[in-house]
This record gives sequence, C-alpha cells and structure tokens, in this order.
Amino acid sequence: MPGFLKGLNRDTKVKAIEVSQGIQLIESDHDEREENGGLSLNDNHHIDPHTWVSPKSAIVMAEHIRDSLIETDPTHQSGYEERYAAIQKKLTDLDQKFSSQLSAVPHHKVVVSHQAFGYLCRDYGLEQHAIMGLSPDAEPRAKDLVQLTNLVKQEGIHYIFFEELVSDRLAKTLASETGAKVIVLNPVEGLTKQQEQNGDNYFTLMEKNLQNLILALQ
Repeated sequence: MPGFLKGLNRDTKVKAIEVSQGIQLIESDHDEREENGGLSLNDNHHIDPHTWVSPKSAIVMAEHIRDSLIETDPTHQSGYEERYAAIQKKLTDLDQKFSSQLSAVPHHKVVVSHQAFGYLCRDYGLEQHAIMGLSPDAEPRAKDLVQLTNLVKQEGIHYIFFEELVSDRLAKTLASETGAKVIVLNPVEGLTKQQEQNGDNYFTLMEKNLQNLILALQ
C-alpha cells in the first residue's frame, strides 16, 4: 500500500486506484543506499513511480482516473467524459509536440539531479543520467560523481538539470567541475509560490520542460 494511504482506517471508503496500470514500469538500477544502524541497505530493484512526467504516460493515467470517477459516480458520467475528452486532447497535443521536437535535437543525453525523468526519456528517445537515485534526498557516492563528471566532459554536455523544490547544490557542483551551466527540468511534483501566483499547471510546466530540453540538447 502506498505510504500516504497507510494512515487510513480499515473501514475507510477511500478506494485506491492504480492509475499507472498498463504503463510499462521502469525498474531502477540506481544503487539506493540508506544508513540504518550502521548497516548499508542496498536494493537495486526499485520501481520508478514518476510515470506522470511523460505526457504519453499521463494520457493512460487520465483514462484510468476518468473510469474510476465514472464507476464511483455514474450519475455524472457525461461530465467526466467531457472533461476527459478535453484533457486527453491537450495531452495528445503535448505528446506529439514532445515527439516531433525532441526527435530533431542532435544530442540525447541529459544529466539530471535525481532519477525522476526515466519515463520522459524512454518515451522520447533520450538517455537519463542522474546524480541521485529515485529519492532526491539520497547522497550520491563519490565514484558516481566522478563518472558523471567524466561523462559531461567527454560528451560535451553543456547543461546540468536541477529542480526548484530540492537543493541544487550537487547540480551546481557538477556544473562548476565541468564548465556546464544549470537549467531547470521540473518533475511536476509541486509548485513554488511564484508558480502558484503565475497560475502554472502541468501543461505550462511541461511546455517549459520541453523548451529547456531543446535548449540543452542543441
């Protein structure tokens, strides 16, 4: 059961829906390490949960959300169908835009702060290299930073991606070591206060992601 549902009572009427059903999930091979009582716990088989970062996956998720709402509240089926049709069109347009524009960039390797962009990279022909694993709070090993430094220099990568809601310290350190610049790639996990004031949403953030990817991969 997902962590945010564990506090619910057994007799709760809240129903958990697996909206990622039908999406080919990515199994992370990044070495996640946690210190626990002096023991290093390693598990190389974490499932990447960041399905929504790919518009292609978001289309599937929206369909499951529509179906679950109709099942729960069939009286308002027509309203759910109408709103789904509108968002499905926007997601399809966004998916096509990502596909066409990213297929034209000359480079395909992206260096990101944490491993949140696997589905986006898989669906649009990119290759993700992460400073940290699936958790943005994990500290990378020294040898991983050395390997990334070598990769950035050898491949002539000009931009290191960071996220606005987590520390950019390691991304800036890697950029300083390699002469690269830093630029935002948003995993759409939340909004800054400025983004809230601007009225940003999934679509505006993903449009900005696309523009930053195009800039970085030229």
